Parts: sequence; structure tokens; C-alpha cells
Amino acid sequence: MLGIADGRSTGSRFINALLIALILLFFALTLLLLSLHFVSYAKTKDFFDLHIAAHVLRNGKGYLTEQDHNRLFARLPIAASVFGICGFTLLLFRRKLARFLVDIPEEWTVVRFSLRQPHERTQTRLEFGAIFIVFAIGVFLRLWHVKRAVRFDEAWSYLEFASKPLVLGLSNYRAPNNHLLNTLLVHFSTRLLGNSVFGIRFPALAAGCLVIIAIWFVTRVLYGRVAGILAAGCIAALPTFIEFSVNARGYALQWLSILGLIFLGYALQEKPSLKIGWLAFVLIAVLGVYSIPTTLIPIAGVFAWMLLSVFVAGTRNEFKTTSKNIALAGLAIAMISALLYVPPLIVRGVGAVMAKDVVDWQQPEFAEGLKNLAQCARVHWTEGVPHAILWILLAGFAIGLLFHRKISENRMSRSPLSITLALWIPPAIFVWAHHVFAFPRVWSYLLLSAVMTASAGLSLLITFVLRHSQPGQVALAGVVSIALAGFIGAGVIRQRALFTTNETGTIIDADQIVDFLSSDLHPGDSLVSNAIIQYQLLRRSPQLYRSLADPKGAAHVVAVVVKSTGENELCQAEELRTLMAAQETANPTALSSQIDLNAYTPPRMLAKFLTSTVYSLDRIGK
Repeated sequence: MLGIADGRSTGSRFINALLIALILLFFALTLLLLSLHFVSYAKTKDFFDLHIAAHVLRNGKGYLTEQDHNRLFARLPIAASVFGICGFTLLLFRRKLARFLVDIPEEWTVVRFSLRQPHERTQTRLEFGAIFIVFAIGVFLRLWHVKRAVRFDEAWSYLEFASKPLVLGLSNYRAPNNHLLNTLLVHFSTRLLGNSVFGIRFPALAAGCLVIIAIWFVTRVLYGRVAGILAAGCIAALPTFIEFSVNARGYALQWLSILGLIFLGYALQEKPSLKIGWLAFVLIAVLGVYSIPTTLIPIAGVFAWMLLSVFVAGTRNEFKTTSKNIALAGLAIAMISALLYVPPLIVRGVGAVMAKDVVDWQQPEFAEGLKNLAQCARVHWTEGVPHAILWILLAGFAIGLLFHRKISENRMSRSPLSITLALWIPPAIFVWAHHVFAFPRVWSYLLLSAVMTASAGLSLLITFVLRHSQPGQVALAGVVSIALAGFIGAGVIRQRALFTTNETGTIIDADQIVDFLSSDLHPGDSLVSNAIIQYQLLRRSPQLYRSLADPKGAAHVVAVVVKSTGENELCQAEELRTLMAAQETANPTALSSQIDLNAYTPPRMLAKFLTSTVYSLDRIGK
């Protein structure tokens, strides 16, 4: 006992010292940023050119303009306030946080021991066998699609962010396309695996495969092993979950985070005092927010789900404890997330981090916006899925919602509210309040929760049919899950749904355009084009790509102009091709957003393609 006490005392002293050092660091950074606010442009430029432009940017001096300096330094007080608030909050809660952290190692020993529970061997083997086969089908379907043509968002994210030094890639938040955790992982995966489609997609691919295992585990905890097996089969093959396992974005990482939060939310309902659970909840939530900032919305849903469950089924003391812990966890999530977003906050400002331009752009009339969102969701979420499967899943979803209480009672769960409703209500309020509908992919985690509920509903049918045989229930669930995964996957492959989809933007004739550019471009020319064309040219002819000049100083510009498809996203690939085929050429005035057309001769057409037109421009006076 004396050894344990000494260990706790030593641990407590270490944690206290660490927290004090962190507090001092926050206050020092606050003072540093406030003092930098008054440094002149001349001194800043000299330092920037000597220590940053020459070593990080590798493009010489003169990179930092006075306008850049004024914008950046005007934002320093905002960043300083983030560090100051974090330092003050940590000072206020230092003793409480130290006591919290010192108990974590001891709790971990107890949790690890509780995980070693005996299982019924026959059922466990049947379950693991089914999950192994379903997982193999899911991995196969993802690898089948991983080498498809690169999409706009992933190409632009790589060229603009992940391929840059981390100091630039993780601070340049010029658009919400920069999913920072994905950018960080792609930065390293492409250095390990090379600048290849597999290299930029590996983080999403790994996360997307893990989602199959995670959905099985979380659904199993909430609704039983039969539901878990069925959920894994659906996630393995449904097109949306394959799409963002082979699309180098942060959505699969977000799904993993949300599933982790649902599991921990359930565990913390049962034991609100579990400190290691709250610590894990905060860290996983922060990773989700760093993947995609809109993860804050499902976090609010999980918090509401936890509170309502404890309010209905718990004691008054449990409700008070859970409410206090949720408030503290929310504060910790907000603080750590704010710290991670300090670099983009300084470089781009609050408006960029809040995606103000996108929010202002996407504010159609409510009924019209909701209709467009529903149409695109129907296309992207169901394309390639046989209608019979859709009706089965919809029936399971309805049963899962209507009989949620019965399913929860069978699992001895406290939750009076389906996790699906808990996750769907906050975004519905957000959309109604702000008229920001976004794209279906932003709300793809809602489909994840819907699959969990549908699986719970179908599991109720299976357990009713084989109510006297638990091994039979597991075996039947395994057969149904494998059949679902195989049938849906075969339909997605047969219809080539994920090869022709317009999800995150595509140029179907990009290879032909790059073939033409490879023979027409010369070193010293400049290329103005869509990110897909630039990325394909970089992969095909890296030396040629790197020899191209910046449009600001080039004498000759070759421009690839994509035909206009309007402001609204076209969900149907066939509709997109029809619209482009109806246009003879792309309008060269679209180049005005990228270059000063008055500085060049009138654009001269070099080639026409289905999606794009290639033009040549020469600088006047050169």
C-alpha cells in the first residue's frame, strides 16, 4: 500500500509540474503574440526571408508583402486570446485536473481486467467468422475502387495543402477542403508511399476499413451481436462508405471519431465517474474536430443523448455528475480544438475557419435547398444498391425506431432515445436556423447512424424467428450480413457507380486532356487549369510540371477551362455529361478569376474536349 501511495504522490507531483509548465507556456505565448503585433513590416520581412522563405518555402525572398504582414499581425491578438484563455482556464482547474489525471493509470488497470470476460465459444466463433468474411469483402471493394481517377477535392487538397511543408499545409485554411488531420496524414503517407493515388488515399483507406470493425463493435454494444454483424455487412458495401474510403478526404476519420464517441457515451452513461472514459472522449472528439470542424454538431448530439438517458433512467446524483462532466468535457474539447486551429486562425482569420464564404454562398430558399440536398443524398447514398436491399433496410430502420425501447430493454440499456434521432436532431436545427444545407457528404455520419438503427430493427426480426437458439441467431445474422455485403458490392461494381459518380468533382476526360498538354506544353510556359488536370500532369510528367512558370510572370499561358455547370452541384453523372455535351466550348472569360485577361492577347482555342476547352494566351509586350 505504501508503494502505491508513493507512486501516486510521485505521479501527482509530476502532473502538477507539467500543468504549471503548460500554464506558463500559454501565458508566455500570449505575451509573445501581443508583442509581435507591434513589430514593423521591415523587421518581419527580414526575418521571414532569412529563416522561412529560404528554408521552408524554397523560393527566395520577397514572398511576404506588406499587405500580408498587416493581415497576419492584425490577427495575432485573437490568437493570443486563445492562449490566454487556455492558460487562465488551466490555472483555474489545475488542481482538479491533476487529481483527475493521477487516477488514470489505476483506472486503466481495472478497465483492462474487466475486458477479459468469458464468452460463449460457439457464438463467438460464428460471430468472428462472419465479421472476418464481411471485413474481407469490404477491403476487396475498397481496393477494387482505390485506383479510380482522382477527384477534384482530393487533388486540390494534395496540391494546395498536403504536398506543402506542414507549416503551410496546416495553417492555410483558405477553404474547408483542408481537412487538417487528413492533410497531416497524407503529408506523411505520400512521403512514405510516393506521390501516387494510393499514397494520397492510404489514410482514408485505412480509416474506411477500420470503420467496418468499429461499426460492428459499437452496434454490438448498443443493440447486441446480431445487430453488430448486420451493421458490418452494410457498411462494408454501401457506396457512400466505399466512396470516402477511396477519396482522400477526412470523412472516414470523422466516422471513426463519432463511433468512438457513441461507444464512450454509452459506457459513461453506465458509469459516469469513469475518468479514463471522459479523457478518451475528449481526445477522440478533438481528433474528430481536427478532421472536420462540423464534428462539433454530432458531438452535441452525443452529449444530448447521454444527458437524456441519465435524466430518464438515472438518479438525481448521476444526472448532476453527468451534467458537470459533460460541461467540463465540452470546455476541454473547445480549448484543445481552438489551440489546434490557432495556425489557420492567424493565417486566414476567424471567417475562414468558420467557412464564412461557403456558408454565405450556400443559402438558397429553404424548400429549394432541402429538396436539392435530399435529391443528392438519394443519388450518392443509394446509387448501385439494389432496390430490394433498400426496402429491406428502410423496413429495418422503421422497426428500429418504433421498437427502440424494446431493443434497449433487451440490452438493459438506459437510453430512451435512439442514437440516430440524437444525431439527426442537431443538424436539422442547424440547417433550419442557418439555411446552410451543404453537400450530402457533410452529413454522411447520419447514414452511419441510420445503418445502426436499421440493423437493430432487422436483428429484432431474426431474434424473434430464432428466439430459442442464440447460436442460430448469430449464424443467420452472419449469412444475411455476408449476403448483403456481397449482393450490394456486386451491384456497385456491376453498375460502376463509384467510377461514374460526380462526388467531390470529376473530369471524365482528364487523361485525354493531359495527353494533349504533355505534347503542347514546354518548360517556361504556364498552366492554368483545374486541380485534377494539374495533379494528373504532375504524376504523368513531374519534370515538365515543375518546369512550368507562375502565370504572373509567364510569357505564354495554356489554360484548360472546364465548361460551366451552374452553381448547384449536379448529382447525376449523366445529367452532368448531357449539360457539358450541349456546350460547344467553355467560356474563356472564366479565366478572369485566375489571371488578368487584360494583360494577354485574346484566348486562342487549341483543342476541344467533352468537359473542357484548351486555350492559348500570350502576354502583351513579350
